Amino acid sequence: MAIHRLLSHKIQRWTLFFIIFLCIGIVLLWYLSDIVVQTQPIIMSSNSVKPQPESLTLKIKHSDIHAIKLSASGTTKTKPFGVLLLHGMRYSVETWLRLGTMSVLSDNGYLSAAIDLPGYGGSKDAAVPQTPEEKIELLSSVIAGLDLGRVVIVTPSMSGEYAIPYLLTNKLRALIALAPVSTETMRDLYQTIRVPLLVMIGSEDHGIGDRSLTDLKLVEGTQSIVVGGGSHSFYVDNPEILHRHMIEFLNKL
Repeated sequence: MAIHRLLSHKIQRWTLFFIIFLCIGIVLLWYLSDIVVQTQPIIMSSNSVKPQPESLTLKIKHSDIHAIKLSASGTTKTKPFGVLLLHGMRYSVETWLRLGTMSVLSDNGYLSAAIDLPGYGGSKDAAVPQTPEEKIELLSSVIAGLDLGRVVIVTPSMSGEYAIPYLLTNKLRALIALAPVSTETMRDLYQTIRVPLLVMIGSEDHGIGDRSLTDLKLVEGTQSIVVGGGSHSFYVDNPEILHRHMIEFLNKL
């Protein structure tokens, strides 16, 4: 009986120790697990973060050219060419940011960039090229510096002085012309050009708009849109209509 009591006492004691150690082990496991959970880094999907515009300064022939560049959104497949946005006399790169044009391009898979032309905005101190050849050279340097590849140029109004001569280079993927100037300077050459063109003008733009549309229709296959009630700067007054037709045109290239 004494031996039985002794064995029973030892079993109870070891059972107590086992329960105590088991409880301590469970507490330690819970504590360590909690530490791991709390210190595990949070990894955000790149698709959930939209790219932000990047401000750049291009050094071209001792002049500073201000540019804004925006990558394609990670939620869409990047298209194989970029879009370069020029501006009219009263505007700058900030116009395209304010209108949301660069965001629309990014959301639809297009890398885009906008520049302040020499004498304007952030490029106001840059030397202004005087000849068509100098303007072609400037755009070539800008496109190479921004790594836009075979680019689509969007050219409103005054910027036609740069974009229209660039048609001769055969380096354009396409041209979106928003009532650009200087179209009459190449009228004899348009029938030799094989570049997809979208021409958009406001119906009330009876000067530059009507003239640019008449001239650029000489390029084979040119698509044209006349915006009812639109002024010379119709795309500023109604950016949505530009965005819709621009993306439709780009997606078919």
